[in-house]
Amino acid sequence: MTRERLRQSDLPENVLVRATVRRLLAILELLSAGGVLGAKGWGAELGGVATRLRHLLWSTVLREVPDEPCAAFEVAAAKAARHPCYGRAADLFLRLTAFDRDELEHNARLLAEGALAPVDGPTRFELAVVFRLIEALESALPAPWRLERTVVHRKRKEIARFVHPSGARVEVFYNQAELNAGERDQLVSRYFGGGRARPDFTVVVRIPGHPVRAVVGEVKLSDDTGYLIKGLEEALLYRWEYRDLLIGWPKAVLVVSRDSPVEVRPGDDVVVVGWPEWPSSLVVDGLLEGLLSRASRRAATKRSSPRSRGPRIRRVGP
Repeated sequence: MTRERLRQSDLPENVLVRATVRRLLAILELLSAGGVLGAKGWGAELGGVATRLRHLLWSTVLREVPDEPCAAFEVAAAKAARHPCYGRAADLFLRLTAFDRDELEHNARLLAEGALAPVDGPTRFELAVVFRLIEALESALPAPWRLERTVVHRKRKEIARFVHPSGARVEVFYNQAELNAGERDQLVSRYFGGGRARPDFTVVVRIPGHPVRAVVGEVKLSDDTGYLIKGLEEALLYRWEYRDLLIGWPKAVLVVSRDSPVEVRPGDDVVVVGWPEWPSSLVVDGLLEGLLSRASRRAATKRSSPRSRGPRIRRVGP
């Protein structure tokens, strides 16, 4: 009696690895065809990943592995295999197939948990503030303005930019030292060897024939008044640190998670805005000064009023 040995290429864990690689490659090709990846920044790196995945599929032993559907048996075999790559492939396969359900709410929840759940509360609030600002700017800048987005990535530049055929641009940066170093940064670098200040968000406006101007923002998730005052002091520091570019109004903004006790006053270089009012129509007017008529900006801002939308924010201490 003889027994035919199972070929290495037929092992269920290898079938799962091939299926996972093919699925990843299909996703990258879909993103590339949709123009999401781009030729610069984080997307350009993924183009090289796609090339390596194709090499794995067609130029290594994976080409001998049959294309077969994977289920619980293949996943269990991969998890039980000795080499760690099988366990990683099984985990990735399960994450990808979780999106196979044709349910918008389910898939949106998976995206939110994967993108934001590992991040702490204050960081999620910072992102919510920036995303709401981007939404308000998008509503206030009609065609032919064009919104170009990217992702929050280590090598990113701006996370959103609005581009006009005339060459005008509005760029939104998150947690980046985008502006030239001021006196504080220069002294810290000289005496302590580093430590650039990074506003939570920065908006840079570029209009051909006009000086570049910027607005910087600090974000605080707390009900502690003392902690919020520290945030206001940081915003005041930014106001003077980057004064050469803060030539419009407002110059700096502090966004807090609770209601602001007073309305924004245009005479203040630094203003405080509560989450329920963010972003106020006055702030949007100031950011877009010289780009659109005031009437059209106010109408767009009213249409995108945040009072009836946006996530509930759980406040925490400093």
